Amino acid sequence: MIKKKMLIAAVCGFLLLAGGNAMAQDRDFYVGVSGLYAIESIDSDNTQDKFSNPVTIDFDSSWGVQVKGGLVLNKLISVEAVVENITPFQADLDAGEAKIYVTQFSINGKITCPAFDTFVPYLIGGVGYLNGFEDIDYAGETSKTSNWGLSARGGAGLDYFLTDAMALNFESTYTTGFGDVDYVTYTAVSLGVSFYF
Repeated sequence: MIKKKMLIAAVCGFLLLAGGNAMAQDRDFYVGVSGLYAIESIDSDNTQDKFSNPVTIDFDSSWGVQVKGGLVLNKLISVEAVVENITPFQADLDAGEAKIYVTQFSINGKITCPAFDTFVPYLIGGVGYLNGFEDIDYAGETSKTSNWGLSARGGAGLDYFLTDAMALNFESTYTTGFGDVDYVTYTAVSLGVSFYF
């Protein structure tokens, strides 16, 4: 019975690997969607400066979603556009709460390692435009501020091709804002799926 189960598992594993043994051959475009966990590195001084009395602000990490579309230039290089939205980084206060919503639009270069057909590691980096929307509710008073600024994004990932048209995607990136949004920094760990056509 055990040998039969091992044989079935081995056959399934072989078929899965064989099915994913071709990395998006002759496919020029891809789209993908991922869920992500955003580990915050928010500069809380930006929020604390809005209070006349000293307060302690400690933002929590949060969740988000990412949608992307890319153009495969060759086996080494792709270019992609990404929209990333983070549900608010939140800090609970004694008499209220502070939230920072983040939306980022970026254009990235993606350098892949074509030596592996099924598991394809890559590096990614790019620039974009980031919005930080801050919503503070404290002691019956509210403050809402929306700032825009340039951002930079870099990281690494892995595509696992189930077929030549579909890949699972694992990625870790670091994002930092500049100018009016220089207080927004976070590391995103994402898991999703991409479709090539």
